[in-house]
Amino acid sequence: MAIFTKPESALKRTDADALEEEALDVDDFEADKKPEDLQPSVVYQQRLLEERKIYENEQQREVERLKSDLKEKKRLARMLDNKEIFRVIRLRQPEFERLRSERSILVK
Repeated sequence: MAIFTKPESALKRTDADALEEEALDVDDFEADKKPEDLQPSVVYQQRLLEERKIYENEQQREVERLKSDLKEKKRLARMLDNKEIFRVIRLRQPEFERLRSERSILVK
């Protein structure tokens, strides 16, 4: 008894043919798509618009927050100058009072 098998070259050709047929099927599937199938759905577009609005609102709030933070920083910088002045006055207050009392004694 003889076992009939296909030669390897025949097997390779059939595999290549199968791949070509599959590629053609995929190409046919892509060609069958309608133009409206290729466009994003209306719901998706609406969601994108809503997300864009939310993002823009968040960005605007962030800009406003940064502006108010900058104002606060400038205000605190001015207060720091005053703090230094009051610290010097507080430290020199005893000496000032001593000199004042000495002068008042001399004037009398």
